[in-house]
Amino acid sequence: MPTDLTLPGLARHYNASISPVRGALRILLNDNLIVKQSNGRLIVAAPSQPIKPQKRGRQPVLPPSIPTDHDQSIARQLIIRSLGGDNGYIREEAAAREFGLGRTAIRQIFSRLAGQGILEHIPRTGWQVCTVNVDDLRAYCEVREALELTALELAKDRLEPEVLIRIRDENIPGELPQSPRLNNDLHSYIVQCSGNHYIKDFFDRHGLFYTTLFDYAAPEECVVSEMAEQH
Repeated sequence: MPTDLTLPGLARHYNASISPVRGALRILLNDNLIVKQSNGRLIVAAPSQPIKPQKRGRQPVLPPSIPTDHDQSIARQLIIRSLGGDNGYIREEAAAREFGLGRTAIRQIFSRLAGQGILEHIPRTGWQVCTVNVDDLRAYCEVREALELTALELAKDRLEPEVLIRIRDENIPGELPQSPRLNNDLHSYIVQCSGNHYIKDFFDRHGLFYTTLFDYAAPEECVVSEMAEQH
């Protein structure tokens, strides 16, 4: 396997969110392609038939291409517009042409993004990009802190030491000439391990906007270094 069989590891390797990875693992477990050990760790199941050696010169099978996550791709473009102060209206027909999708698909995506606070639907006018609001950002951070502390209390007995160690080791405070490296997986991992679907729903609905906002803010190396040290 290309990576360790953990939710954060597979999500990072396949550039996907936690939810579809969990669904895929559930299917693989049901099909007995992956086995869950007594300690909770996942391993690839032993093949039921002997594996024939590859012939010389045979090319290895490449993994399937990852389908485009249109929700995330469109959300990122809209958030960039929001950061630039562009809160203009977006027509479904024009957006469908721009993104190469049908109007029905665009309308469904826009509806989901509206639920995450990225767009607002204006009747008989179209969709409007929501601009960054400092008061909303402050309010989000207050709620996020409270929910993450609650999630940590609920998740503490489910956290896997090897996952925590990996996340810790992937946070590298910068010391010249080395650049700092930040791994933010700790937050989503704690939320997923909490088992509280109301907490998960909050971050699913509102986390994308502010996570993308942070990614595009491009904080200075000293800030990244400090955050890596905190993690």
